Amino acid sequence: MKKIFNIIVLLSAALTASAQYEPQYTMFVFNKLAYNPAYAGSKECLDVTALYRNQWVGFKGAPTTAIISAHTPFFDNRCGIGLTITNDRLGLLNGTSGVLSYAYRIKTRKGVLSLGLQGELEYAQTRWADANPFTNASVDGTIPDLNDNKLAPNFGAGIYYYQHNFYVGLSAPRFLKTSYYRSGGLNSGQNSKDKRTYYGMAGLIANINKDVKFRPSVLVSYNASAPFEWVANASFIFRNALWLGVSYRAGDSVDAFAQFQFNNQLRAGVGYDFTISKLANYTNGSIELMVEYLFDCCGNDERVRHIRYF
Repeated sequence: MKKIFNIIVLLSAALTASAQYEPQYTMFVFNKLAYNPAYAGSKECLDVTALYRNQWVGFKGAPTTAIISAHTPFFDNRCGIGLTITNDRLGLLNGTSGVLSYAYRIKTRKGVLSLGLQGELEYAQTRWADANPFTNASVDGTIPDLNDNKLAPNFGAGIYYYQHNFYVGLSAPRFLKTSYYRSGGLNSGQNSKDKRTYYGMAGLIANINKDVKFRPSVLVSYNASAPFEWVANASFIFRNALWLGVSYRAGDSVDAFAQFQFNNQLRAGVGYDFTISKLANYTNGSIELMVEYLFDCCGNDERVRHIRYF
């Protein structure tokens, strides 16, 4: 019974206290394709990123997210295409999605304006057997004997504009109702992910001196069935090698990350969230790991000539 109680507390916290309707990331500034399809191709090289997040460490059944994404420009940088595979687990829920993103890129006098579309296929499963405190699931008639499986398509859109020293974007990555928490699921009736989420993002980079750069960023999200959410980040880049950042996620956590740029192509980092909400009584925080690699540009033999800050 303690296992079921922990899951109930976890889901209540996730759906009411922090209103987490989509996966959240400590290093969101390096994972923009997860929020906006118009970002596809913006690195102007083939970019592959892998990320793993363990949220609310020490809380059994807490969210874990694994994501791998790749995107690249094509047609002489006039278009971009991306693929994102995500596995997201929360308590008894296990969801896997594949997202194909397309961006049409318009070069302006000073930057690039990108218009993006994405299509998604999501498979979600509620593993009721894992909630059963007894060996035989039929002992407790309130717990279904069979798992609840859902397969649902979705689509979204976004716009993204960037120059060499700043970026701004707006997006709605999922227009349709998703398969989590529906049709008799764990939180049936609340339609927790039945409202689309809108994202806004912006950031810039400025030179403090020849060895230090300052890169502030902000991500805001709006969901009609959740409080307005925002997270602000301040990052410093030392000698184009060491990245250190601190974020504040309103009412939820204070986050920190460190990344090391091994060369112009390879970067790896770790992030940690220090929970400041009521969940701090149950968990020590959240941890996140990320690695990113830029392949040779545009299908030719040139090496990546400079670091991509955005």
